Amino acid sequence: MASATAQPIAWDAAMTNSARKAFDAFVKLQHRRLGVVTGNPADTPAEWCELYLGCVTGLSDGLVQLPALWRLFSTVLRIITRSDRPASELFLQWYTHAMTDEALDVDAMSMAQSRCITDWGLVLHALQNRVFAGDFEGAESLGRAALDALRADGAVTPEEESSARDVLALLARGFSTPSEFVRWRADAAALFDDARGALGSTTESDLEAPSTLFKLQLLDVLTFATGDADQLALVVADLGCDRITYAAAYASIIEPFATLPDLFRAFNGFNQGPEKWYTPVVGTLLGCTMLSDVVDAAAALKCHLPPEASAYERFASLLCAAHLADLCAPPLLAVGAAGKTVARRNELVVAYTSMISEAPELWRAAGLYLVHSPMVDPRVLGSHLRRVAATGRSGPRAAVNFVQEFVTDSSALQQRVREACRSRIPPTAPMAQKGLEGVWATFDRVAEETEQAIVSAWARADAEAGNLASAVALLCDRGYSNEVVCLVSGELRKWSASPSPAAKWSRAILGLGTAFSSGLISVDGVRDQAAALIRLCAGMSDVAGGGSAAEAAAAATLAADAGEGKVALLLCDVAIDLVGPETQDERGALLLTLHAAATTASLTLQEDAVEGNNPETALATHVLGRLHNVPQK
Repeated sequence: MASATAQPIAWDAAMTNSARKAFDAFVKLQHRRLGVVTGNPADTPAEWCELYLGCVTGLSDGLVQLPALWRLFSTVLRIITRSDRPASELFLQWYTHAMTDEALDVDAMSMAQSRCITDWGLVLHALQNRVFAGDFEGAESLGRAALDALRADGAVTPEEESSARDVLALLARGFSTPSEFVRWRADAAALFDDARGALGSTTESDLEAPSTLFKLQLLDVLTFATGDADQLALVVADLGCDRITYAAAYASIIEPFATLPDLFRAFNGFNQGPEKWYTPVVGTLLGCTMLSDVVDAAAALKCHLPPEASAYERFASLLCAAHLADLCAPPLLAVGAAGKTVARRNELVVAYTSMISEAPELWRAAGLYLVHSPMVDPRVLGSHLRRVAATGRSGPRAAVNFVQEFVTDSSALQQRVREACRSRIPPTAPMAQKGLEGVWATFDRVAEETEQAIVSAWARADAEAGNLASAVALLCDRGYSNEVVCLVSGELRKWSASPSPAAKWSRAILGLGTAFSSGLISVDGVRDQAAALIRLCAGMSDVAGGGSAAEAAAAATLAADAGEGKVALLLCDVAIDLVGPETQDERGALLLTLHAAATTASLTLQEDAVEGNNPETALATHVLGRLHNVPQK
């Protein structure tokens, strides 16, 4: 059955609170695994399981069968982690709380004790339930009250009453050890022949009478007590019960000291009755023999949840499946066959993080689940962080901070995770060690690409908002030279293409230049072209602030050297306008500088031009003509 969790979920406060509680527990478990802390609120897998299940108690009104099913996970974990109690006892304890109706039993007992039984079906059903659930004492009390009511009505003979009381006394005595059970079964066998004669003799006209139904039910119970599993299967099938009920009845009266494999065989051996959606999940759980098997059961829970399940059920089932899989899989990574278990754990965790990432408040938690899953394709984390960066003005900064704190190889968390992973690979497996280092290399490459993409998008957004200086500072801090060139060159060309650029300087360019001149931006970590463009902006800022012809010429030279031909020509034009009372030598040097800048710019524009008569070529002709007309003194 296809999982229903792919459908979008409308988040509410209760779901968000549940997710946060589960995340807190998850982080505590990871800290213990990584040796960050040693004291935690849970020690055994079953206790951790209960801790996770407690996270969804706030959703109880929206959940139907799931809480009961989840508690079977806890029960099975207790069994397979060497509980000192029989598997059958723990399974029956779960069955009693999860699959029986306590209110029905109370009503039946109240009616029987009143000796005015108006609904014998209710009483007989409750009696059967108590036997199947292993509550022999409760079954005896209810059966005795029902027998008293029949005797008061004169519906049983003394022989029938005596035989019935013998069966009820057998139930009341019960057993607590295997040796006591052997004697108990022998006593049941000793009673059987007499009871069959007293309780099993009926006429066709009496078949529907309450006394007949009661006597036959007690005879069935005695038959079960002798160990007749075939008769038990027939009765369970006639009642329309499922395999779960049969397994419980088997554990109650056929094999009360059964192991988990015994229960699994009983469950699989009964192929009648209705199948609920969760029946295969119960079967998978009963088939568990070790912790890693529980991961398969968690996957079955996700797989078999019906499509019509509510949003609460879809959310809660995946929450528990993912966390139980993490709890029971080998931590972080595994080699050999156990690697498949880790892979399945990762599938569930990725599915869960995909779900909770839909809630804006949980993006950080989703990211940390992935960081603690080192064998997950790092592109999943990269895609998640890119989505975060695309949400609002604060998204890029939050995503970049997350990368720096948890994802880069120098972060404390990455170092702990990697050391823990390396320690899990034996020295005798050098190829596995080499493969692990390859995993980290891929992870680091994807992390670097992700951070660069986020920072670049962040910088572009800043630049588009008019904050070119902060955008360039951000890029320079990380040494992203290409992005600096792209942004600054784009702004320069935008300015140079505007009407009368020399009369209207770009605020963004001037702001960048001022920031550099003020020491707010360092170009030590970027390549020469990026540094040259930033210095050009600083030169333009000086010119716009009342600079001299020499400063304009210097800026033009920077522009020409940086390949910004049109900007260089515009600055040459500005410099010509600023030529003033220089000495002859100064003017000569200035004009040589301008000629060189203009010529270089002209050649650059010619190389870029598609047609010889484009506006940039005309600008070059204009500037060079003006230079020839400037007086030499």
